[in-house]
Amino acid sequence: MGQKSYYVFLILFFFSAITFAQQSSYVQYDTKDGLPQSQVRAIAQDSNGYLWIGTVGGLSRFDGYDFQNYSTEDGLPANQINCLLQGKEHFWIGSTGSLCRQNGLGFTTIPLPKEYGRSKIFDMAEDREGNLWVALAGEGLLKYDGVNFTAFTAKNGLPNNYLRSIELAPNGVLWVGTREGIILIENDEVKPPPLSELTFPSVADIIFTKDGVAVICTFGNGLILVENETIKQFTSTSGLPSDHIRCAAELPNGELWLGAKEGLIRYEFGKFTVLREEQGLQYSNVKSLDVDREGNLWVGTDGKGILLQAGRSFTSYTTQDGLHSDLAMDICQTDTGSLVFGSYDNGLAVFNGIDFSPYAYNEKLPNKTVWVIESDKYGTLWVGTSQGLFREERGQIKIIDATSGFPGNRITTILPEGRNVWVGAEDGFARLNSAGAIAAVFNDSTGFSGKRIRSIVKQGDDLWIGAESNVFKYDGQDFTTMQIDSVNDKPVYCLEIDKRGNIWAGTSNGLFYLNKDSAQFTRVEFGSGFASRNINFLTSLADSTLLIGTNNGLYRLELDVFFDRDIVKSKHYTNYEGLITGETNQNSVYYDGKVVWFGTTSGAIRFDPNRDASGSKMAPSLNLSKVQLFLQDADWAALGDSVSTKSGLPVNPELNFNQNYLTFYYSGVHFNNPQKVLYRYKLEGADEKWLGPTKSRSVTYAYLPHGDYTFLLESYSVDDPELVSEVKFNFSITPPFYLSTWFFILSGLLVVGLFYAIYRNRVQKELRKRATLQLEFQSRLMALESQTLNSSMNRHFIFNALNSIQYYINMQDRKSANRYLTSFAKLIRKNLDSSQQNETSLADELERIELYLSLEQMRFQNRFEYAINIDKAIDPERVEIPAMMLQPFLENSIWHGILPAEKHGVIGINISDFQDEVRIEIVDNGIGIETSLRNKNGSDNNHISKGMEITQSRIQLYRKMTGLNYRVEGPKELADSSGEIMGTTVFIRLPKDNQNPKHT
Repeated sequence: MGQKSYYVFLILFFFSAITFAQQSSYVQYDTKDGLPQSQVRAIAQDSNGYLWIGTVGGLSRFDGYDFQNYSTEDGLPANQINCLLQGKEHFWIGSTGSLCRQNGLGFTTIPLPKEYGRSKIFDMAEDREGNLWVALAGEGLLKYDGVNFTAFTAKNGLPNNYLRSIELAPNGVLWVGTREGIILIENDEVKPPPLSELTFPSVADIIFTKDGVAVICTFGNGLILVENETIKQFTSTSGLPSDHIRCAAELPNGELWLGAKEGLIRYEFGKFTVLREEQGLQYSNVKSLDVDREGNLWVGTDGKGILLQAGRSFTSYTTQDGLHSDLAMDICQTDTGSLVFGSYDNGLAVFNGIDFSPYAYNEKLPNKTVWVIESDKYGTLWVGTSQGLFREERGQIKIIDATSGFPGNRITTILPEGRNVWVGAEDGFARLNSAGAIAAVFNDSTGFSGKRIRSIVKQGDDLWIGAESNVFKYDGQDFTTMQIDSVNDKPVYCLEIDKRGNIWAGTSNGLFYLNKDSAQFTRVEFGSGFASRNINFLTSLADSTLLIGTNNGLYRLELDVFFDRDIVKSKHYTNYEGLITGETNQNSVYYDGKVVWFGTTSGAIRFDPNRDASGSKMAPSLNLSKVQLFLQDADWAALGDSVSTKSGLPVNPELNFNQNYLTFYYSGVHFNNPQKVLYRYKLEGADEKWLGPTKSRSVTYAYLPHGDYTFLLESYSVDDPELVSEVKFNFSITPPFYLSTWFFILSGLLVVGLFYAIYRNRVQKELRKRATLQLEFQSRLMALESQTLNSSMNRHFIFNALNSIQYYINMQDRKSANRYLTSFAKLIRKNLDSSQQNETSLADELERIELYLSLEQMRFQNRFEYAINIDKAIDPERVEIPAMMLQPFLENSIWHGILPAEKHGVIGINISDFQDEVRIEIVDNGIGIETSLRNKNGSDNNHISKGMEITQSRIQLYRKMTGLNYRVEGPKELADSSGEIMGTTVFIRLPKDNQNPKHT
């Protein structure tokens, strides 16, 4: 709920003039609290308990906490709302040109007939058959039967078309208020009013009381009451503030309230009480009135929002009413019947029931700070101040203070008892006789240890004294110390004896009573918060209740329930019940057997315990307002059997297994005091017991398992916990697909299929394993064959190499011989290493072929040159290649391409990175592969061709064993555009997936 403002209004009682003044409390709600606009035209409560407020700028729904506002964007036909009505089945909204019907699903607009498209709807009523009657401003009357409209105008019987009010009488006849009096509608027939006097007034509003009295508010003729064909008329000469009365409402107790531009008026027992601006009314321009089902009066103003009358059992008096100070410290009644009020800063004031006047001897008080006042049976007034005790008897003044032997100057409690007067002060207490003479002093010097005596009560022969940290019992001879709290020594502010003779003690740390069985003080827990533990006064009422004044308002404890049933049942009075402040003053209470007077920091208050301050007792109107999924609004129409038109919620929704995060929002509408509403809840299917009580208005259940659920919710007021309202919401969550029957069947089939697939996979794996072994054996055979070929190659190569070395030695070219011999030795070692393994790194293979090419280059005296080019993106250490794969292609280039050619030879080895493979290109500028094949002869040629054939076979085996795309493309002959042979090229493609992980 938005922040509330609390305003105090003066109520003046009139006969034909003002009799006396007093203040009552109202709670105001305006745009600061959430209203869309402050000019209120209509107020009505719907069947769910919500209060609807129609303003010039939109419609608002109020639950006691929050305002939910609606406009044309939400489906209203217009933003200015003129009237509201809760019918038998629908809640109706009257604006301009259209009717509007509201339910849990939203707003439904029903346009008036075309000729009434701009007509203002001023009022609505339903007859016994459920037909809706619509009063229009200047266009007559319309009857709506749910389908069609029927018009009643001046042409068919109405005295005029200007209608302002329509109401159903107890006998089923419709009374219609016009500018020219009353007309009746019975069985769709227009009839004159029962009395001729009702044909002339300009009617503003009509209501019927529970006793059947017709209350007619008029413009210019005041108030008219019609009972049994008898008319009573009241005008400004009878006490009304104006002859222009706009609206009326009746409370459950029979009080009649009227609204006018000049203020709010109460009519009871022939008397008018007026609340208007000059007496403190926040805004006197009253436009509409309504009474909710709890009996609360709501006032709609023409510019200050709405006002809630906050209880009528409290009446407050402040300096605005003539009280001499708002800091009222104590109150007592004299033998003349007048009330004397003591203040903290301005002495005493006397109230004769009509006016306040200063106490005649104020200037003779020893101090203007008054702590306590008492009047004894002899008519003597005893006043305790900060500077001593004041005694006044028929104008005779006496001051008793510390200079007279009294135990202190600050007098905080007085108890007249027969001819004795017991008086407490800061250093002890004393007994005085009725003349004011000190008879006995009780302090440290006389054996009494108590300090700051704030309360003294008498029970039989025993005197009970409330002191700084303990209660003392004095039997006339000895003192018995009664410790209040063994843990905390707190000041005792007040003592009281209830109807059963129980001793009660109020302290700065709570309420205690003397347990007769244990003879010890026992704490009584009530209320909440630290301020409620500060007990300022106690008084026992005639109905066996204990009134408790605190710093958090007033509490009323039911003693019979407490002692007979061992249950603490209390009622808390706050600003909602009419208190102007929650802070009471110590020992400031006076009870005359009928009403209670007490002092606060904001004035003196009169409390009538016999008048229920909270209106009618009833349970809160509990509504489950919204249910969300994962904190988001859901499309409930698609999830339930249907959607309730009352609440807008689905009926028995069925949710998917992943729609299992639900948040429930609710409110218990209880306008008497929404802060006192408590909730408890239980989700059947999840919770084993009820949870709460709590003031929270939402609860979340997260990640619920599948199943059937019922959300049970209860609400009640702390003042009346036996009056409980409840709602329930059924829903179910379907199981996930993996817990359904069809899934189990399908899962079984899948398991069987899986086992079969595993079996087949193992069989296929075993077959592949055997095939791989066979390929490996073939590979090894091919490798051995390659090694044999290499051995053959090595014979020719070694023979030719040795001849080359001999040549260099004979030529005495020792440097070349040494270089040739070194490279030759390295190559032989590399060949031997490669012959022992199937794969090697590209780096090792390149090193080996470079040794081979350098030797061949020296042997053939630089007949050719070569170049090895490697893409920078390639790491040769990571690329795996079949051992001695490249040498046969290089031999083929030298022997069959370069040497037969007459030109200088060039051999290029280009290694590049291309997508998912490594490409090795060997290219030469020899005679070309085709020419070479035509010229082919001799054993060496057969050796080289055989080597290339074996290499091709090895590549195919690698492809089969690994499943990787090893390929050799060529050799292919190169030619230019004219057909001239340019050489031979061959491509070897190695997959990147064959990279060596050791180098990753």
